[in-house]
Amino acid sequence: MKFIRNSLGLIKKLRGWILADEIQPLSFSELKPLTLPGDFDLGYALGKYSDKKRTKLGEVAYHFKYKRNKKAGEILVDLSYQFVKQNYPNFDVIVPVPPAVASTHFFVNRFFSKNLAERLQKPLENKLVQRIRFTPEQKTFRNLKEKRKNVRNSFKLTEPQKVKDKNLLVIDDIYDTGATVDEISQLLKSALAHQVFVFTIAKTGFYD
Repeated sequence: MKFIRNSLGLIKKLRGWILADEIQPLSFSELKPLTLPGDFDLGYALGKYSDKKRTKLGEVAYHFKYKRNKKAGEILVDLSYQFVKQNYPNFDVIVPVPPAVASTHFFVNRFFSKNLAERLQKPLENKLVQRIRFTPEQKTFRNLKEKRKNVRNSFKLTEPQKVKDKNLLVIDDIYDTGATVDEISQLLKSALAHQVFVFTIAKTGFYD
């Protein structure tokens, strides 16, 4: 029975990689970018994650993040590459947000940040920001106060000297209240980063 359960679990994980035809094509012209508020110098999301139901962008993001659909990831990297090239000032380094749960979303973080950095031909510092405590995912909390408390003092810089006088692009998958990217932005600025920009795939309707 244990073998059967393990086999079913493996099939479920592989399903997102195999069923690429579940993903509806999404073109750059269909995006409806959003400006993000927060304690950083500039921030955008490619668009809304949901509007009563998941948007077209939200569907692609959902299949990438939760179904591990490689095709969805490739679509998002391509759209993100085009958007960042057109809308952000020059920056020195890409800094991905570490996943919230030790066993969750490492694939998403690694695949998206690595491939986007390669397309943009920018250095990727995926160990610069480190979680010093693992917390519940932000989506489990329902108000801004709880979300900010959940991530407070959750991060540290492993090599602060790499930040000084640099322009940094912090990337994450979903922007909800901005509590996580705000916490990281403040940490980077405390280490004398020149400018901190934020980019996320999608934004929830928390402030709508």
